[in-house]
Amino acid sequence: MSNLVASMTRAWKFLQSQNRLMSEDDTVALTGKAAAVLSVLTQRRGEVVSREEIMDNVWKGVHVTPDLVREYVHDIRQALGDDATTPRYIETIRGKGFRLFGNISFADSPKTAQFPMFPRIAVMRPTMVSDDPKWGNLGYSIGKGIVSRIAYQPNLSVVSFHATCGAENDDLLTVVERLSADLIVLVEISIGSEEFGVSLELVARSDYSVLATDQYFGVMDDISELHNLVADLVSAELGRFNGHVHQALLRNMRRAPPVDRTSFEEYLLSVECEAIHDLAVWKRGLEHSSRAAELDPDFARAWHMRAVFLRGLVTFFQDPDTNRDTAFAAAVEALRNSLRLDPHDPQVLVWSRHVHTADGNISAARNAVVRAADLGRNQPDTLCVCALEYCQVVGAFDEAIALIDTALVLSPNPVVWYRLIECRVAFFAGNYARSAAASEAGSAALPALLFGAMSLAAQQKVEPALRKFKRLSQSFPLFHPESYAEDMIVDETARRLFDEGLRRLYELQSVEENDVITISAVGS
Repeated sequence: MSNLVASMTRAWKFLQSQNRLMSEDDTVALTGKAAAVLSVLTQRRGEVVSREEIMDNVWKGVHVTPDLVREYVHDIRQALGDDATTPRYIETIRGKGFRLFGNISFADSPKTAQFPMFPRIAVMRPTMVSDDPKWGNLGYSIGKGIVSRIAYQPNLSVVSFHATCGAENDDLLTVVERLSADLIVLVEISIGSEEFGVSLELVARSDYSVLATDQYFGVMDDISELHNLVADLVSAELGRFNGHVHQALLRNMRRAPPVDRTSFEEYLLSVECEAIHDLAVWKRGLEHSSRAAELDPDFARAWHMRAVFLRGLVTFFQDPDTNRDTAFAAAVEALRNSLRLDPHDPQVLVWSRHVHTADGNISAARNAVVRAADLGRNQPDTLCVCALEYCQVVGAFDEAIALIDTALVLSPNPVVWYRLIECRVAFFAGNYARSAAASEAGSAALPALLFGAMSLAAQQKVEPALRKFKRLSQSFPLFHPESYAEDMIVDETARRLFDEGLRRLYELQSVEENDVITISAVGS
């Protein structure tokens, strides 16, 4: 019997407790969210289930777009070997939803979808301040844009957008009481003749205290771009690693009485540790991320952060307490878990390149990086990582510069690790002056010392290059640049550029040492 005929007659058992589909001759793993979507369809066998009903059941008030439901249905079809054009299990009813009619039954009791409790955010309609009344209605579309951007941030949940806040008998407090949000986003936009300003406030639902404020100012070269620009700026500052939401939640967590931390709280602490380039801090980060994954094995970002620390302890710090082969194997396994749990998270996707390179599939690694850059085009964190991997894996240096430039526009006051990535990207792109300048933002961090020294050497700035290189060896005595290249750089051109930069440094170092020996000999 052919595979096609076999699949047409195959009966599946759905073991939701393990996110698995089983038949007599096959077992297929599903992501947690795909399994939750399939659970809804299986419980409503034979009925047409709308995208909105699936969203309400699976995400329970969290704002996601109908397109995301379609993507998970596609994942389920792939697992079943089904085809939307000639369906054998799940039928698309155009304009109405999906209907499961194939031979799929529960092997255990259906369960409610369980995901980490991300902060629930309510976005108020932005207030427009302008002498020109024509801008009055722009607040609605900008607010909707902010919501759509935040909805694609993997670790935030939008519960509502309120379009009429401020209208008669509909004050802010009344609105918030109805929404039951954790955090409220208030935005005010001032429009002048040629410039604009954006004021952002993040307010706690519990006591209406202001947790964070921010301001942005810009020139309106093209007023038609104001909508996208403001939506991108606000969502980026709210959703990025260690952004306003993360910082506010960390402050509240530390003020609260000591209790057992949740998976998401452990994750927040791991993110905070990653921003500090120090061996002891990164070891704590590994503990927090491992604890987050232990508390919630279905939390993709927890596994992702565990992999970040495992690789970093070996690649950057050459930690003597961490076995290289064991750490790399554990990191790849953690990345496989995160990719299985949420393949639509662009941060997870770009890091999956390490899974593909470990498997020897360089083409898949490049594809993962390019896809992640597309999915995360409004997320500065993702764009930064993608910029680096565009150099190290894809070998597209001009595109890498464009990605880091976009990330810096989205985050006008960048955190230090953005500059550390900018330093590396600019080096590979041959912009040595920019690389050296970016290295000063994180002057004590290993990437800044290494790539800053190589960029200075390429500019024939001998003394500052050697000072950085000497500080690198003193601060990180176990680090070997050749190991970094072996672990991180896949593209042949990028590897050649790195090797040339390192060779220049060694030559300068050799000349300096010979000069010292000569002077000593003359003096004696």
